Order: sequence, then C-alpha cells, then structure tokens
Amino acid sequence: MSSGFTKLEVVFRDATDPILIEDLDGIVIDVNEQAVRTYGFAREELIGQPIKTIVPPERHSQADELLALCRSGEQVRDVEGVRITRAGKRVPVLLSLSLLKDDKGAATAVATFAKDITSLRQSEAEAKRLSRVFMDAADPIVIEDLSGNVINLNREAERDYGWQRDDLIGKPIKTIVPESRHSQADEILARCKAGEEVRNVEGLRITRDGTELPVLGGANGLALLDDDALAVGTAGVADIGYPVEHQHGWQRQLGVARAEKLAMAALEQVGLKGWEDSFPEQLSGGMQQRVGLARAFATDLRLCFASI
Repeated sequence: MSSGFTKLEVVFRDATDPILIEDLDGIVIDVNEQAVRTYGFAREELIGQPIKTIVPPERHSQADELLALCRSGEQVRDVEGVRITRAGKRVPVLLSLSLLKDDKGAATAVATFAKDITSLRQSEAEAKRLSRVFMDAADPIVIEDLSGNVINLNREAERDYGWQRDDLIGKPIKTIVPESRHSQADEILARCKAGEEVRNVEGLRITRDGTELPVLGGANGLALLDDDALAVGTAGVADIGYPVEHQHGWQRQLGVARAEKLAMAALEQVGLKGWEDSFPEQLSGGMQQRVGLARAFATDLRLCFASI
C-alpha cells in the first residue's frame, strides 16, 4: 500500500468486515483478508479488476453513483447494497465509502466497507413470518410489557374481548381482567418476569361490554435480544387465553358423546391414552404440549403453536 494509506494498514488488515480499496476510476488496488474469505476471490484475482466484479449487474449504476459521491467529497454511510461471491451467491450488505488522500490532501483512492447483513435480513423475514402467525392465531394473544401494559394484541383477541387494537394498546392488561383476578394477573406477570413458563391456568377475562369470559391460558416471557441476537433478559409477556366457552360450544355442536370420542381419539393420536383424567400439574412439559396438539386435532383449530 502507498504512504497515503499508512495509518489505515492495521485497521485494514485486521478488520472483521470486507474492505476493498479502489482507485478513482473504480479499479481494485487492494483487498483485506475478510474480503477474500467473504467473496471467495484470491487477492490476485480481484486486484486490477473493476469493483463491479463483485457487484451484480443491476447494481452497477449504484456503484458508479456511490463512487462519484465519494469523489466529490460527500459522506457515503450505511447504504444498502449487494455483493456477489465467486460462486454466484448474493450477499446483502451495508456500504460505507471513505475518500483516501495523500500527505498533500489530494484524493488518491476510495475505501469501500461492506458489512454483511444476511443475518439481519433473515431475522427480519422471520419476524414478519412470526407476526403473521401471531395475528392469525386461533387463540386470543395479548402482548404486555414488563409493567403490565398492553403493547399488542392479535385479531382473535379483538374478536373475543370486543376491543379494537388502538383502544386497548397502552392500557393495563387488567383492563380485560375482572377486579377479583387482578392479584392473579400480578402473580402471572411476576412468574414470567422471573423466567417461568406459565401454562394451563384457569382465569377470567372481561369483554368491553362487561361479560366475564372463563379462559384456560398461560403466559410466556418474550426474550430481549442484544445486537448479536443473544437473549439478555425479558422484553415482555405474551398472554394467551383459550376461551372455555369455545370448548363448550364445540361440545354443544357435536354432542357430548361425539365430542368425548373425538377427544379420546386425539389423545391416543399424541400418545396420551390413559392420561385423560390427569390434571396439568401431573403432566410433564412435553406431555402438556401434546395436550395442546390433541386439542388442535380434536377441535380442528385453524392454527396451533408447537415447540419442538
């Protein structure tokens, strides 16, 4: 590297993100080791080639534009782009460009930093998928923060409790809990915050018109993630309540004898034959999960959650 790059040599060599140095015409004049590992090209294969060698054709105009902006002295920071490896794999990246100058202040080259955001894009896609699952779930689900205030609810919760999302969000979860069960709501929230998974608790919800609705539900802590997607705490609580009246209505539609027959068949299907008279606390966590699957099979729920 020339003397104009001396101060950057250590950072350039040891950086954890790919860095390419290109001249003012967009020709690669150096690459770091992370760029070699990420893009699959040897240094000798990239040096002397246009930067566009690792840019998909539909992004060539973007490469020209960013180079021109950098040469004109403008800051180029965190621009979404795409790189392509020697094997043809597309890598989503955040691009930042820095203009390099010699000792006299004359522009000599451009350093392009490309942060791989593949995991971020995957996380975003998973979040969208889970959001759809949450909204379409057959059971009412209300998300509350660690202070017990509602921050989200799904469509089934709107239908069952009679509240519009905008009317309930920001209000205490106790808005849909009868006063006689407020202490239970506090206890469940505390157990969740302590890391406990709460399942199959008999409770009550109160609709907007004042109707008390018996529920069999539970609550799960929602993980708080750091920048590396590691769980570092609890961000909130998902309150899931399966209205008991739904179960009773299902029995009325089919007749008790027919409903019991379907229930027994479903329990056998998930390997719980002989456990039908057991209480939840007598079952292991895995067995309780299978009860949920049996319920889904017996009632033909539109959607069920499984922890595998």
